[in-house]
Amino acid sequence: MFLFFDLDGTLVDSGPGIRAAFQYAFTKLNLTVPNDSELDTLIGPPLERSFALYLPEDKVEEAIRLFRNYYKEKGVYQADPYPGIKEALQTLKEQGHYLAITTSKNQPMAQVMVQHFEFQPYFQEVFGALPDSHDKIDVLKRGLEVAKAPKEQSFIIGDTRFDMAAGRDLQIGCVGVEWGYGTSDSLTENGAQVLLAKTHDLTSFLK
Repeated sequence: MFLFFDLDGTLVDSGPGIRAAFQYAFTKLNLTVPNDSELDTLIGPPLERSFALYLPEDKVEEAIRLFRNYYKEKGVYQADPYPGIKEALQTLKEQGHYLAITTSKNQPMAQVMVQHFEFQPYFQEVFGALPDSHDKIDVLKRGLEVAKAPKEQSFIIGDTRFDMAAGRDLQIGCVGVEWGYGTSDSLTENGAQVLLAKTHDLTSFLK
């Protein structure tokens, strides 16, 4: 099978670094900083979409620049892989599945995170947000095309409605994980066909 994993909230608990980067950007722009629960709703969507909720269009690019400046220096390292995730990935690899990452995180930063947390042995490709391809559906479509993955053998695995909606719209399998930043209801409402409660469940849902 072809398994396309989200990164933030699925493989890595990256909330502390992402929240800090948002807080830095809002503070530098002299804006009220949203509370942590509100910031959690911004983990997953592209930065362009998240900042557009709070800023006029002509300020979004500056906010993204500030966010990425902080995140590159500090935020990317303020994270931890979820317990048991590497063991699950190793099992899936040994079972012969194709594994790739499809994330709305800026692709260079995604690659830094993958290297820092030593995920390289498990994944054949890392697909992230590019200037002209940053919505989740665009990133996932790019991954499917590069991998030449048949839709009937492909799955998106993620923690938010954006992951599920992208998989649903591209007509591939949708697997929601409950340990990230989305809710079970939002996952199922947007196309999740399977919900996994713990990381070790990743090794059995295909059976």
